[in-house]
Amino acid sequence: MAKQKQKTIIDYLEVKMSGIEKARRVCGKVWGKIILQIAKYPLYSAIGVVGLILLLFYL
Repeated sequence: MAKQKQKTIIDYLEVKMSGIEKARRVCGKVWGKIILQIAKYPLYSAIGVVGLILLLFYL
């Protein structure tokens, strides 16, 4: 019985990990697009990043 339970826990964890991997892959694509946009417009993105940092400090 304990072995069976352990197996189901391992299966559950494998499913969880594959979900995390999928999410990470999607995130990677999104970040890749964002980085490409930053590379296209370095000046605007630099101003945006500085603005965000200042905003976070003043909140």
